Amino acid sequence: MTKTQRIAFIERILNRWRGIDIADQFEKVIHIILPVTFSGSLVYFFATFMF
Repeated sequence: MTKTQRIAFIERILNRWRGIDIADQFEKVIHIILPVTFSGSLVYFFATFMF
């Protein structure tokens, strides 16, 4: 393996791993944030109309 081949190989692995990792992280964040904001808005909605 020449130096350029090695760099290209490492780059390809990093790109693939980073792409998958970012997608997974994004999905987890969405799964955490959506219910929190939804329940938060529900609480706010009921609080404003009850009191």
